[in-house]
Amino acid sequence: MESVLEMRGNIYFSIRTKAILLLKELGLVDTQTIQKIFWTKIAPPMNEKLWSSDVELICSLGIQTDLSAVSIPEERWKESNFFQMLRCLKPQDIKTQERLIDIVKFSDPESFGDMGSDARSVLVDLRPTSVEIQRSILSFLFDNKEGSRLIAWEILRKVPLADPRFAVILREAFLTHNNSDVRKSASYLLRVSDPRLEETINYLENQSARAVDPQEFSQYFTLMKEAAQEKPFGQRR
Repeated sequence: MESVLEMRGNIYFSIRTKAILLLKELGLVDTQTIQKIFWTKIAPPMNEKLWSSDVELICSLGIQTDLSAVSIPEERWKESNFFQMLRCLKPQDIKTQERLIDIVKFSDPESFGDMGSDARSVLVDLRPTSVEIQRSILSFLFDNKEGSRLIAWEILRKVPLADPRFAVILREAFLTHNNSDVRKSASYLLRVSDPRLEETINYLENQSARAVDPQEFSQYFTLMKEAAQEKPFGQRR
């Protein structure tokens, strides 16, 4: 088996992967071992084009593993199959997620079928939990383009907020932002992040009294949250 794993080059990738899958099926190798040797013994060379068949085999391994984003040739970041591979491997390293954020940031959020939409799909699947990455995603909520706001909504609604200050930012956006779409998105994300705020948010939305001093709203918001402390958290949606 060792001789099979030493067969380098994309031409032998299928053989290497199928051999590992057979060992896994026989119970002779576990997922953790596959994760450890994936980049050194199994993965196709990243300096060569990835094919759909390669991605299918990688996904069939059922592993989660990080990668060194700086070592990936620029050409791979332009290929849809590479992004599909990332969706399967679910890398949690910050550098890879930062690269995905940059691709989304500098692409047209209204378009689909390009690198931006591919990177966006990976981020949605990854459900980032780091403060740095969530801060970047939260900034999309305040973009003038609807597509950018949708990216923030899609990702943040599926993860716990990594920093309490993010809830403060959302609260202020809900109370004072001049864009109604931003307020609606902030309202939804607040509900998801803390179900105890449902009553508060419903009250403020039903009042429709934007002429009231935002500080007064903020004070009421804080009081209602404190009053809700004894209520059990609801299930995340």
